[in-house]
Amino acid sequence: MSGEVGYSGLVERALRVAAVAHREQTRKGTELPYITHPAHVAMILLRHGIDDEVTTATAILHDVLEDTDYPRERIRAEFPEEVWEGLQPLTE
Repeated sequence: MSGEVGYSGLVERALRVAAVAHREQTRKGTELPYITHPAHVAMILLRHGIDDEVTTATAILHDVLEDTDYPRERIRAEFPEEVWEGLQPLTE
């Protein structure tokens, strides 16, 4: 991924899905759109040298399954199995 979040198709797709899924949400105690949280998590990973697209996409999607009504089946269909498997331990 060359150290740039948002330039792989997988990461861009994850950002788009997370933005749609979290569109009505704000960060707790603020009026910031919730998408700023998963984007920040992706930036933290990048800062620590973790820049593979599967990990980044998983980080971006980490709250979609438990905090939104975005259909699980769509996540599973739209993303590689590695992303789906990575989301399981991150979902309550």
